[in-house]
Amino acid sequence: MNDLLLEHAAVTERIWFQHVLAVLYRHLGDVNLRFIYLLAIEDFARHAGHGDILDEQISHPVPPTADASERP
Repeated sequence: MNDLLLEHAAVTERIWFQHVLAVLYRHLGDVNLRFIYLLAIEDFARHAGHGDILDEQISHPVPPTADASERP
């Protein structure tokens, strides 16, 4: 039963991914595995960059400044 479920998930994922590529990148025509790898690396790098920003903000917080409305 587990093998059947895994096989179904793999087929579903492949069909979904092919559909997404066909819709989002239809202007490029057929895409190859290199394109898919580069797309995945680009997406991973973007999210890793967001993580770096959050880490920097947590590690070195900037003290709050007084708002103009709070000044005497």
